[in-house]
Amino acid sequence: MAEQLIGQMTDHFAPTQYRDMYRDGLLALIEKKRDGGKIRLKPPPQRQATEQRELLATLKASIQKAEEKQKRVLAA
Repeated sequence: MAEQLIGQMTDHFAPTQYRDMYRDGLLALIEKKRDGGKIRLKPPPQRQATEQRELLATLKASIQKAEEKQKRVLAA
């Protein structure tokens, strides 16, 4: 069954359908710098710590929910 599922999800890979956005942006910065332009770096977003806390809270809630479900099944 696993092989069948993988076979159904597998498709021909056509790299021309995709663009490397990181590479494109990097090349644009290099050209700007080469032409004498100034490059200003953006500060890193401050929400990263918040996202980590939210992820941790979500994971804890998920674990708690699974433990409660297991307790109900064992009690029945």
